[in-house]
Amino acid sequence: MMGSPLWQEFNCRVLKRMYATVQQARRLVMIHSSRDVDESFDDLVAAGLSCFNLFQPKVMNITFLMPHYSGRPAFHGVP
Repeated sequence: MMGSPLWQEFNCRVLKRMYATVQQARRLVMIHSSRDVDESFDDLVAAGLSCFNLFQPKVMNITFLMPHYSGRPAFHGVP
């Protein structure tokens, strides 16, 4: 629904601030998505994502994401 330039402009800065606040409190950042966020995954990891919860592995290319990111973030709910 939102192209990469708009995602970068409006969401990335906010996520980085939110995730930094969570990490300063010595907590982990865990999110859930029921949608395909492959295109934004690099940005989510760069912002400080600790754990990604996905109950629908067929929606995203999990076979690529898991080895590509080498455990950062952790993947929760993936068979």
